[in-house]
Parts: sequence; C-alpha cells; structure tokens
Amino acid sequence: MVLKGTVGVRKPVSHLRRRDLERHPVWEYALDEEALPGRDETWVRPVQKATVGCNAYSQLVAADFRMPDGRVLLGFMVVTTAKRMRGIMPGAVVIGQHYLSLPSCSAKEARAKKLGWVLKDRKALCQAVSKTEEGTFPLRYALRVVMAGERVVRSGVVV
Repeated sequence: MVLKGTVGVRKPVSHLRRRDLERHPVWEYALDEEALPGRDETWVRPVQKATVGCNAYSQLVAADFRMPDGRVLLGFMVVTTAKRMRGIMPGAVVIGQHYLSLPSCSAKEARAKKLGWVLKDRKALCQAVSKTEEGTFPLRYALRVVMAGERVVRSGVVV
C-alpha cells in the first residue's frame, strides 16, 4: 500500500505525535536534508509505503505498547532490515505532547552499568503514566505494520 500526501511532512523526531504515527506508520531520518536551514540529523519524514522495506536503516515504526495493567500506549520502535544489522530497538512513546524515550535495558542493568540517562528515561515514563516501575514495565509491543516478506507483525518486550 502506498500512502498519499507524505511528501512535505518533516519534523524533528521529538515532535512526532500520535496523529503522525496513526497517519504514517513508518518514518525515516531525512539525513539527505540535514544541511537545509533550520534542520539537523534529528529530522524525520514519513515513508510512503505502509510496510518496512528491505535493506532499510533506522526506520521508526509505529507500535502499540501494552502495560502490565493492559493500558495501551502508542509510540515507535527503531527497525533496521539491512542484512548484517537487522534488528529492532526501543524508540519512544508519545503521550499527549510528550515524547518519552524508551529504555534500552532493564533498571537493574542500568544501575549496574551506571547508565543514569536510562534510569532517567524510565522514571520519566513511570511519572507520565502515573505508575511505579513494576506497574509500567515490562512493556509488550507489537509493530503496526509488517516487515517486507513477512505476514505477521513483529512483537516483543521492552524490559
């Protein structure tokens, strides 16, 4: 499926909102445009196909995140389909006007490795949803679109 009306949309990744991810489930970094006035490497644009293509790097793919109590949040995971770098990494959730980065590891691992920014991200998300660490994590995710050549959306857990 090809989406229409996506050509002119550009914004910093931290400005993605629920309506953006609902209209356009796949976004990419507009690195070829970062030299334009007012832009930098954080700007993204929607991808016109509603699937994750082959040999793509750092695609921001809309995902639903289910909290332990069943509440569902919307955000994105970062998907790379290039052969040697294939993987899915945590991105962010969007709650109202808030863009909240998802942690890259568990709180226990972050404390052991002294990753203060990860603990800060975890705390910010817990505060945004008015829950404790145990009430927020683990977050179970399901991508909103399939990856090229697959029939089922990918899913997993952010710990």
